[in-house]
Amino acid sequence: MTKAEQGLRGSGLTKEQKEVYLKTVRDVLENMTEGAVDRFDQVVVRFEFYTDTRALTKVGNSLRKIPLDDPTGIQGMWDGSGRVLHLDGPGKVDDAQSIYAHEFSHVLDWPNHKLSSTPEWGALWKEEIANNVVALSDYANAAPSEGFAEFGRLVFSNKTIAGQTAREHAKSLYPRAYRFWEDKGLLPQVVVKKPSGVKGQILKEAFNDKLDVAKVHIDMWDKRAIRPSTPKTKKK
Repeated sequence: MTKAEQGLRGSGLTKEQKEVYLKTVRDVLENMTEGAVDRFDQVVVRFEFYTDTRALTKVGNSLRKIPLDDPTGIQGMWDGSGRVLHLDGPGKVDDAQSIYAHEFSHVLDWPNHKLSSTPEWGALWKEEIANNVVALSDYANAAPSEGFAEFGRLVFSNKTIAGQTAREHAKSLYPRAYRFWEDKGLLPQVVVKKPSGVKGQILKEAFNDKLDVAKVHIDMWDKRAIRPSTPKTKKK
């Protein structure tokens, strides 16, 4: 029995929910290299699964001095001290596999942002991700560690964009980042048959805030933190 299966066994989820959650975990792991899966399995001690984002947010709020205004805002958590992944299922800002891929990438970056805090990643993140004409996502620009996790959200997904796989787009748009992951044994070599034609931004925004407290990393999407645009005044 895998650690994910053990986590689901005591989760209180329905049989159908367990099947969906387990399939999501497997979909992400199947997109990883053998080396990445080995690293992931060595780091993660336990999975905690929740019925929905509201239940996950309630647990996350217990760690915060000031509770998140949005009762459904926490998308995923990685407890680096206990080495526990906190996840829920579908019905999120983006599909569950995308969220899982982001959190799993934080695991690969453990401990203490081991990979994303290197000068090499910091330099390429600043030059290739944070300042790219084709944005990975706004959240990827928040910090090198989030750029790392958002890159993982792209390459560990099953997305096909404009007829190309996510990995082909990643290598075409962010070649230094791809090479960094490849050199660490986290991604396989891939042949890009044509340049990416994506313009603007490649990932849908799934997070807009983060918090690190007591070695627990919390990724959030706080709907109430988004200020509505000022309505235009009608001309008389």
